[in-house]
Amino acid sequence: MSIQLLGTKYSLGGRTFYETALKFRSLAKLAELDQIGGPDNRPTDRTHVRGIRNYLQVEKRPILGSLLLAARSGDIEFQSAEEDDGIEIGILRISDDASFEVADGQHRTLASIEECKEADRLAVLAGNRPDFLIGDRVGVTIVVENDRAKRRQDWHDINDTAKAPNKSVAVSFDTRSPIGKLVRAIMNDVPIFADDLVEDRANTVRRNDPRRLYTANNVSSALTAFVLGSTRKGRTQAEREMEDRAGPQDKFLQVESSAARYFVALGVLPGWKEVLDLGDRITLEEVQAVRDKYLHLSGLGLNMLGLLGWHCERNDWDINEFSQCLARDIDWRRSNPLWHGVVLIPREVEGDDGEKAVSYGVARGGDVIDEGVRLILDKAQRKGFVQKVV
Repeated sequence: MSIQLLGTKYSLGGRTFYETALKFRSLAKLAELDQIGGPDNRPTDRTHVRGIRNYLQVEKRPILGSLLLAARSGDIEFQSAEEDDGIEIGILRISDDASFEVADGQHRTLASIEECKEADRLAVLAGNRPDFLIGDRVGVTIVVENDRAKRRQDWHDINDTAKAPNKSVAVSFDTRSPIGKLVRAIMNDVPIFADDLVEDRANTVRRNDPRRLYTANNVSSALTAFVLGSTRKGRTQAEREMEDRAGPQDKFLQVESSAARYFVALGVLPGWKEVLDLGDRITLEEVQAVRDKYLHLSGLGLNMLGLLGWHCERNDWDINEFSQCLARDIDWRRSNPLWHGVVLIPREVEGDDGEKAVSYGVARGGDVIDEGVRLILDKAQRKGFVQKVV
């Protein structure tokens, strides 16, 4: 007996490769499960496996990267039906007792097998069939490689050449997560976060970009501060707490509405107002001047505004009055000594013409943001707007 699969065959670097798709349940039969996490691969990370399982449970139309399996010579018999430009289409016959090493994708393999077992268990309990796991397939690339050292090298090369998404891309493209969904909604609702003012594919704003003020990651951090009252939570904790606060649709709409009203009201802040008033007429020089002049035109300053919004909501202050207070009573210029040594680090620089000037570098860290917010709230109290901070 043998397993028969429709697939393709091709050569790369003198080696034979096959492309096919396996049913999820076939993975348990064909993959060398006892080798997963062994000396020829990275140690198994159960947290990563659980994360993939959670994804398969939540996403009804999932996508999984192809698995790379390593076969030995003689494991596969290929019956070619058609050939075109070096690619053969035909039938892969895999002997019934063959098993393949998972060269790349061991966590996806384990998660898929475990989800199949769980789906079967739940199907028995509920009296219905499992979902896509019962009949759908996962893409598989099989390389014929007898040399153990080369199989290990293949794993290294695949993982070494991959590039993880930066934080801005991850948050702006992932609209399934509450944070990503909220970022996209706020970018649609708040003029200062419009698509043409926010860089959603990079972690930094290029100085030669005539329009970008923030990154999507900046907006994400500020919204996390607004909802959770902290900028120091790890991504996993923030996602979990955001799921509790803004996961259900009714709660999400409330959070979106509150955040949108707050950040729209902040349009009176110096710097933001100039950008919004100029609109498409703004020049590169004007954008750079605004960025260089005001603290809140930085990611750190935006986080401070998000955390101030959390205080505003928690203390039930009037959003419009609080925004007017921030615009009227707080000097947001980087040259303001209030910030120096706390959220900004002044340093003397020498220009190309030999003239010396002072540059204000932004400090880093959650403590810096908390201290900057404290300075603002203290001043608001002295001005009489804030009576008591809860």
